[in-house]
Amino acid sequence: MNLWTKKWRATPVWLRDGSKLVGWVALGVLLVVAILTSHYHAGGRQTFAQHWGIPDQVLSYGEAKLYAFMLALGIPASICFTNALNLLPWGRGAPGSNAAPSRWPLIPPALFAALGAFLIAKFVIHWAHFTDDEQAYVFQAHLYAQGKLTAPIIEPRAAFSHSFVVPVRPIDGVPQWSGTYPVLQPLLMAVSSFFGRLHWSQFVCVGLLTYNAGRLAQRIFGDRSVGIITSWLCALSPMLLGLGSTHHTAVLSATLTVAGARALLWCFASGGLLPGFAVGMAVGALMLTRPMEGAYCVVLSTLSLLWYASSALLSGDRSRRNRALLTFLGFALGGVPALGIFVGVNLHLTGHPLHGAYSVLEERIGRFFGFGEHLMWGRTHSWSIGLVQTVTAFVRVNAFMFGWPASFLFVLVALMRPFRRPAVLVLLALLLVHVSAYFFLAFGSVHDFGHAYHVWHLPWVAAITAWVLIRGARAVEADGWGRLPHRFIPLAAGMTIFSVSAFWSVEITRWSDVAAVVRAPIDAAEEAAGDEPAIVLWTHIQAPGTQQSWVFLAPAPVPDAQILWARDNAAYYPMLARNFPDREFFKLQWEGGKPIVRPFTLPNNKRKPSVSKAKPKKRKPKPPNSATTSTSATPANTD
Repeated sequence: MNLWTKKWRATPVWLRDGSKLVGWVALGVLLVVAILTSHYHAGGRQTFAQHWGIPDQVLSYGEAKLYAFMLALGIPASICFTNALNLLPWGRGAPGSNAAPSRWPLIPPALFAALGAFLIAKFVIHWAHFTDDEQAYVFQAHLYAQGKLTAPIIEPRAAFSHSFVVPVRPIDGVPQWSGTYPVLQPLLMAVSSFFGRLHWSQFVCVGLLTYNAGRLAQRIFGDRSVGIITSWLCALSPMLLGLGSTHHTAVLSATLTVAGARALLWCFASGGLLPGFAVGMAVGALMLTRPMEGAYCVVLSTLSLLWYASSALLSGDRSRRNRALLTFLGFALGGVPALGIFVGVNLHLTGHPLHGAYSVLEERIGRFFGFGEHLMWGRTHSWSIGLVQTVTAFVRVNAFMFGWPASFLFVLVALMRPFRRPAVLVLLALLLVHVSAYFFLAFGSVHDFGHAYHVWHLPWVAAITAWVLIRGARAVEADGWGRLPHRFIPLAAGMTIFSVSAFWSVEITRWSDVAAVVRAPIDAAEEAAGDEPAIVLWTHIQAPGTQQSWVFLAPAPVPDAQILWARDNAAYYPMLARNFPDREFFKLQWEGGKPIVRPFTLPNNKRKPSVSKAKPKKRKPKPPNSATTSTSATPANTD
């Protein structure tokens, strides 16, 4: 035996098996994936005009190609990395069993998630709004920061109207406006504004969701490792971090749902006034955030507590019965504050205890739920459209949940015998209830971050996935699975590597491009107006003939904003000149697809523009909630 043969036999098995070669092949495949997806799909998904059908309900052609390439190239690339990782010595080991829950290992992923959402907001999208809904949240937040629920309507009303700001009851004969959405999200934003920025509450929610998802997984699966992996899966979710960089209420609703689930388990474990109160507070807050999720969480919580109480009554144990009664009393008391706020705000806005500003919106644009013609925005909704819409949602969420080629892969594995547990079935039932409810909605959700409404599923899917990974790593030959389960963790790691190198790079580029479209007219207006109070007349908030984002409207009309945006119509000029004698006027125009904001003198208006007094200055991008909609009574927002 020569020297080279001896050295080769002495080489570790993982090196002789060619792990380096496999790793390089996998890296090459991933680079190809990144290049192809960036070149063929990022631009196509950004331009809505190239979509087929209604982009929120059905997959666009560009999207379909992206997800097809993810499956075709992402799965092989992930398998290559899996093979490479599985050849390492530590890749063969199984995590040790540890049933003792621990909160400390969940703090790093929670901080990581909150920081990730902040970095995306600041450095990728530059605080841009991705939907017109967010403009309504900002409008309401500024009012709440001043202790108000409404603002006087600005005349001419048609010039300043906004789809998600509706007329409500007058105050002392003065017509009033209000945002259409429930109060909790903008209220938290208002509180955040006193600390420098409206976004802080959203980042906190991202961290809390990540932490509580891990704690919930530890509790229901009785394993610390499952909770840790659950938290890290949430912390690495493009859907959560992307949506968490905006003001969308889905993040807050998901956070409250997980908190409510933990409180419900607390009730089952001990019962009593305080656990019941915690459940009531959680679902009540959910009703003040997203009433749809709140409604069925109220129903599910009530049914669960009824089951708990019936088992206590049948047990014959007096102490258990007393705890069950106290639990129900706490549940009712916990919901009273939310009910009081809900009724009080509705009475103030509309004079009806059950009809709020959202009801006014439905009266204007049509019903949101049900089937038939002439629903919201004149849409038609049917069982077939609902089915297509649901399938489309799952295709998007499958990609954006973890950025993996197949984020639902381990959910399917969880249905198999070695992994099926009551906890898995309960979590899947929650998922199906939510999907069934949204089947009737005549709107498929905005998909810049996957599927806004369905970020609610993230904690349940992450917990099931973590359970399969841990259970699979501990599988024994007796299960009949051989070595396959031992490869689950390397496979998850391989798909995560694919996500970071191929999926995240494409999405960050696209988010930045969309944000640039949204920010362009805002930045141009700020640059032209300087620090002077101004009104910008606009006809198109995006370049004519294109539709490159979900922001169709200019910022909502906060009365004392430094910049107000008015629709450009000659019929409005006399009233604008009369009502705003102290504001400079500008006009937004588009040249070569770029926004140009120029001084404008209203006809028969003797006042000349004094732009030379305030030299335009180059400024860092600011969010619409600072320069264009900030109010004098609200603390200035700073980075």
